[in-house]
Amino acid sequence: MDITHHYLTIFTMEGFLKIYDLSESQAKLLTRVKNLYDMVEDFGEIIQAKTNSKGNKVAMTLAAANLVPDGKLYIWDIERDDLIFYDFRKYEDFEKSTMDKYFETEGEKDAKKEDNDSSTDFDEVCKNRIPLSLHWCEDDSRLLVCNAKKIKVPGTKKNQSTRKRGESKTLKDEDQVIVTMFVLPENGIQIHDLKSVEPDTRLLGVSIPYIVTLQKLSIVRDVMSDFNGLEECDKNTKEAVIDFSYNLSLGNMDAAFKSIKLVQSQGVWASLARMCVKTRRLDVASVCLGHMGDAKAARALRLAINDNTLPQEAKVAVLAIHLGLLDEAEQLYSKCGRYDLLNKLLRCRNKMEDAHTLAKTKDRINLRNTEYCWAKSLEKAGDFKEAAMR
Repeated sequence: MDITHHYLTIFTMEGFLKIYDLSESQAKLLTRVKNLYDMVEDFGEIIQAKTNSKGNKVAMTLAAANLVPDGKLYIWDIERDDLIFYDFRKYEDFEKSTMDKYFETEGEKDAKKEDNDSSTDFDEVCKNRIPLSLHWCEDDSRLLVCNAKKIKVPGTKKNQSTRKRGESKTLKDEDQVIVTMFVLPENGIQIHDLKSVEPDTRLLGVSIPYIVTLQKLSIVRDVMSDFNGLEECDKNTKEAVIDFSYNLSLGNMDAAFKSIKLVQSQGVWASLARMCVKTRRLDVASVCLGHMGDAKAARALRLAINDNTLPQEAKVAVLAIHLGLLDEAEQLYSKCGRYDLLNKLLRCRNKMEDAHTLAKTKDRINLRNTEYCWAKSLEKAGDFKEAAMR
């Protein structure tokens, strides 16, 4: 049993699902009773079910006939009487053509290549996971948040120990992530953002601009990535930012910019620019930087876009650097194999030991230069003995 606003969701061990409207003096059955045995193959039981704030969609997680969670997040569209799902556990490249019909919209099909790259990254992180608790946003019926836990597979420990000796931990390696997604028109599910959390974290709810979790017996309100620096914004700004994110997910740029055309705050535009690092929409980022008045960043991004020798991830990394998202820039350079640029960034961040390790293993052409820079850094710090050894 669950209540969202004035909608009561009831589900039974026999697979029956009922939605009641409690806005009037007497509870009113919103739709005819559904039996999940008739809708889902290999159905066992309903683990949880929640109705959104408009009462037109129900999010569910189910167990298979063997009572083991099937790893799928289901959305039942009440108005269309359609059931769709996003498969965390078994989503693979060879299944993508089949899955696309469930969560790809016409806007997404027409979106640019960077959108597809971003979606692929999200799918890669979400693979081999089980969705745990899920919550609809109280302020926007399109926004759904769930936490997903990684499934332990053979060889995990070995791979993790190898990673610890070398590369930094990525989202794909995290034991648990919080997934923010939009439920789009035409029965689409579009992952919007991913955030790593501690393995024992429990998701409690979401209300723009916060995601509320329970961590070590303490209730924590984490700011959604779209609202970094905008925690105290008014209702109109919240709606504008969410509408922008939503239309950006659809690939509808005209509607996206229309939703924020009256926004004058540089903080809002800075938040939207940071969002472009995640979505890899460099065309949108250029507009955001212009509204921010950051001529230096706009020029650097324009030069990067026009540089045909740079892969897409490296161009996005340039944007990330100028927005202060240095960890994201490191991951982007590493992903595209531009270890020379990653080495340079590490040296600029005074991560000399990491830069030296990288140079010895993947960027040997810059090894002597890296050692020289490390020695100069030690010399400035007054560590002449260590500097002489470099």
